[in-house]
Amino acid sequence: MAEFTSTFEQGIPVIKYSGSITTLMQAPMPGFKELIQSGYTKIILDASSVSYINSQGLSSIINTHRYCHKTNVHMVMTGVKPDVMKIIRVARANLFIPIFDDVKTALKEIQYSSGTAIQSKSRETIIIVQRNIPLTVDLEAVLHEAHQSQNYDFVTKTDLNDALEYLNENDGQLVIIEVNYEPKDVEDFVAGLSMSPRHSMIPILVASPKSRYERAFEFILDGVNDYLPHPFDEFETPTRIRNLLELYYISKSGSSESHMSGLRLSRSRRGR
Repeated sequence: MAEFTSTFEQGIPVIKYSGSITTLMQAPMPGFKELIQSGYTKIILDASSVSYINSQGLSSIINTHRYCHKTNVHMVMTGVKPDVMKIIRVARANLFIPIFDDVKTALKEIQYSSGTAIQSKSRETIIIVQRNIPLTVDLEAVLHEAHQSQNYDFVTKTDLNDALEYLNENDGQLVIIEVNYEPKDVEDFVAGLSMSPRHSMIPILVASPKSRYERAFEFILDGVNDYLPHPFDEFETPTRIRNLLELYYISKSGSSESHMSGLRLSRSRRGR
């Protein structure tokens, strides 16, 4: 069984595990419960000395993260070695567990995302185009469960042309389209958005149940950036949204074709 030590960095507990994590441990893993009961709301799991994990070890980490989430504790991981990261990515656990290069980087992120800065920053606007699925209600509920609803404002439209007109007059950072629209109408919407100097880089998601994946894939072929499974998941959905928004900001800051991100290059081709 892996060993662990607990230290504190800038008042935030850091639990460092060493060796191999190959045992299914009851959540939370050793070292966490005492800190949570003591009132700490931010915990860093330093995995820089973990050489190997198997499925049981990963389940222990995932279950501990879920335990922390349900008790309003912000848990992140740092220093994950490449071989360990492969296991985490296969299980897609990196979609909902924040992972940083080192403790120093994690400390900055925890202090920013949980401190006063996040309360005072401007909310990001998500434009939702829905017809038969209550996307706005469902998304608000999931983001509330993930303690991220305070970061976003929602604008709901039922017509793609109305959404495009709204974006011609207002700012927005993300568009989510329900799968129950005609692919040709979605293609026209994407083309119209691509022609806007201000909004040509806004990422677009298609929200769809798995049963309609083929139609969602048509949307992606027509220029939509990614697929968002519905019903929404309180761990996966906020992470997908956050990752696409980060890509959006990188794309906006790109200054040359040779350094374009995939999103920026995709949008530049749509407008041709």
